[in-house]
Amino acid sequence: MARDDILHLDQLDSPIPGQGLTDVPGNAPHENPAKLDKPDEAINYVIDKIQNDEQTHDAMLDLMASGRPIEALVNTVAFTGFTEGMWTPDTAELIKMPLTLYFIGMALENKIEAQVFNKDPNEQEQVLDDRDTATVMKNRRPEQYASIMQSIEEQKNAQPNREMQEVEQSQEMMGRDMGGFLPKREVI
Repeated sequence: MARDDILHLDQLDSPIPGQGLTDVPGNAPHENPAKLDKPDEAINYVIDKIQNDEQTHDAMLDLMASGRPIEALVNTVAFTGFTEGMWTPDTAELIKMPLTLYFIGMALENKIEAQVFNKDPNEQEQVLDDRDTATVMKNRRPEQYASIMQSIEEQKNAQPNREMQEVEQSQEMMGRDMGGFLPKREVI
């Protein structure tokens, strides 16, 4: 039986509080002293790595050109350096602004219209358009797709009747004196 199946059956199968403290200290890179203990050293390390490694340099440019926000790149670099034991969490936070400025300069040098900040989740663009969503739903959930398509057809068939009812209602209202403040005009 796969581990996922066991977890599905037993919801209480999770680490007990304090279980992480029973592991041998120092196994994770971030549990050891940081290799770079000054923010200036960390910034220089990142910039040197980007400038001297053509593949990394091109990857960063490609990410910015594709619309990836600089904020996301900086957060990734800062967090990755911490998890690899390169610097402390404090240093990770301190290097974010200079790295942001470096990436903005990099984008300007290469004539890339870079997006600096992550978008607000409420303002983000729709990732898939309606046709893509319908195609995915048709392939992965055919029953729901069929149900939705049926209700759309029913709405389309009911639409002309609804429009006729609205026209008839508006004609009835035109015939009645609604008592407005303007005198009713006689139709000749």
